[in-house]
Amino acid sequence: MTKRILFFLLVVLSTSSCIRTTQVEPEEGVGMKPIYGDDLTISIGEPILVDQQGKIVFREPYLLVNEQFRGIHIYDNTDPENPVIIKFLSIPGNIDFSLRGNKIYANSFRDLVTLELDGFETVTELNRIENHYDLLSSSNNVYPQNYVGPFECYDETQGFVLGWKFATLNDPKCFTR
Repeated sequence: MTKRILFFLLVVLSTSSCIRTTQVEPEEGVGMKPIYGDDLTISIGEPILVDQQGKIVFREPYLLVNEQFRGIHIYDNTDPENPVIIKFLSIPGNIDFSLRGNKIYANSFRDLVTLELDGFETVTELNRIENHYDLLSSSNNVYPQNYVGPFECYDETQGFVLGWKFATLNDPKCFTR
């Protein structure tokens, strides 16, 4: 029995020296990559397609639907069976908002903004509190929310993160678990 064990160990040790080692290439695979922006200008304009829907607020006869990291879709809900999109309120970096009267309170990346709507035709920025939100809070989108896996690390020199997209990554350094 001892001879068999010794023979097995001898075979394992002699073959292990034959294993070739190669330099490990950077790992490449699919993960999330940030979409950067550098303009925090708020505007109201023509409707756009809904991509990443968020919160919905009803203000008769309108529906306001958050577009994650981009702004708010405005629907005419006069006929609830057939709501019609009429405008898009662009608020870069926005993930949440609140409505009181004709004022919208929203985040725009790190800033807290107060907006006044005039019949959904014009928007006026009444106030902006810069850097109100902590850079690492979820409202700043510096890592992909509700995602598990590798992603390209946030680089603040590139601007703020408007959103995330799937892309091929080379040797990603950031991961969510």
